[in-house]
Amino acid sequence: MKRKIISLFLMLAVMLSAMATVTYSAETKIQRTVYNYLTKELDLCPAAAAGIMGNIMVECSFNPAAGHYDTNGLWSHGLMQWNGPRFEALKSFCAKNGYDYNGVEGQLEWLKYELNNTERGAYRAMKNIPNTTEGACRAAVVWADEFERCTKTSYALRIFYAMNTFWPDYAGGSVSNTPGIYGYYYNVPENIKCGEPLTLYGAIVSYSSELKTITAGVYTESGELLTGKTLPRTGLAGNIGQIDAFVVMNKLERGNYYYTITASNASGEYIVDRRSFTVSDNPTKANLIYESQGGVICDFGASCPGLAFSDMPSAVSWDHEGIDFVLKAGLFKGKPGGIFAPAETMNRAMFVTVLERMYQNYNFEAANGGSETAPDISFIDVPDGQYYTDAVKWAASNGIVDGVGEGRFAPEESLTRAQLVTMMYRFAEKYGISTDGAADFSGFSDASDVPDWAQIEMAWALEAELIRGNNDFGILKIDPNAPATRAQMAAIVQRFTAYTGVV
Repeated sequence: MKRKIISLFLMLAVMLSAMATVTYSAETKIQRTVYNYLTKELDLCPAAAAGIMGNIMVECSFNPAAGHYDTNGLWSHGLMQWNGPRFEALKSFCAKNGYDYNGVEGQLEWLKYELNNTERGAYRAMKNIPNTTEGACRAAVVWADEFERCTKTSYALRIFYAMNTFWPDYAGGSVSNTPGIYGYYYNVPENIKCGEPLTLYGAIVSYSSELKTITAGVYTESGELLTGKTLPRTGLAGNIGQIDAFVVMNKLERGNYYYTITASNASGEYIVDRRSFTVSDNPTKANLIYESQGGVICDFGASCPGLAFSDMPSAVSWDHEGIDFVLKAGLFKGKPGGIFAPAETMNRAMFVTVLERMYQNYNFEAANGGSETAPDISFIDVPDGQYYTDAVKWAASNGIVDGVGEGRFAPEESLTRAQLVTMMYRFAEKYGISTDGAADFSGFSDASDVPDWAQIEMAWALEAELIRGNNDFGILKIDPNAPATRAQMAAIVQRFTAYTGVV
């Protein structure tokens, strides 16, 4: 009997010792309780839970009794800083169900009640979060926007805690090796009123190395910098903040512009966002959540594909990236005299040649066993020995292009937007690339100008975001019969190549 008692004491000592090694601080106990509830009781993935916990850290540092008066004089309280009527509802719920409204248990049960009733939209959104580092970041933003409905200048800190603390510590995740920089949530300028400022807000996140700088700038359509500022940043996440104090939009004259947000880390400088907008007397607003993975900015150094061209747009110009892509892929070539001629109109022969190079470079195979040895079709104005001769014959024989009548192809005629989307649509059909989806373009002021033979193709190209409408001083146009420049075509070809899935 004595030996059994000694053995029992030894076992108890071992158990106590083991328990001591996993003792949590009061804050960590609450964090563990919250994490378990989110993942088990609410059936959210670890990344979604990490995003919510990032929000709780910013709201109250996991103190369920924390509270404060907001700027409207309303009391905010608890893990989620329930505010005003929602706080009163929390107290009523806890009193009715025997919980302490200052306690974690009652607050989590109230959270569950809200998510199944008044906050079902937020619950659905969190259920769709992917269980990745990027998912944890997105969860922090979605929860802040749809459940907390808080100021957007605090998003970066919420993302930082979700990604850097709760995702690795509780979900067992690791920071992504993705070298890029992402942006979350901006006040997107589409058409702003002349003479009025615009606040740009949002969070910048770098996964693999700390941020160095964040830059915002406004440019003319030709790429001239009008106003901008570079601010130093440290850490894996940072706010754009009140950068509009430096990007002086209220002094912009009426016209069309584009703005860029760029950021740098150890891997280089990235375009986080680049978007066209108009300054006019008829403003529109577009406040929306979106994510943008930054593409690395060309350093205009020895590795720049367009370095040899004297008219190459600047590294942050909207068209530089597309031109870099088509040159590197061998889809476009320069013009005589060491120029690229980005503003020159592209003709029909040029574009057919680009499509034929794409076919050759990426080894497309005809869909459904289709033949690549269709009857040879020739045109009276496409002589042998021209740079485009073989490409035109290939495209015509495979049903990608038609002539313009009377046996002519019109190789030197400018390519219209309606013609180019028709060629891309037929290319996609020929090689088994999806042509599903059709955008409604009836809202464009010149929708009636779309030729009957290009209706389906134009709707598909808009849905696939291969082309986009133009905002002409507040009037949306699709410009179906306008010629495309080489720079515009480079951007469209880059999008189309990505759409096909070959890159």
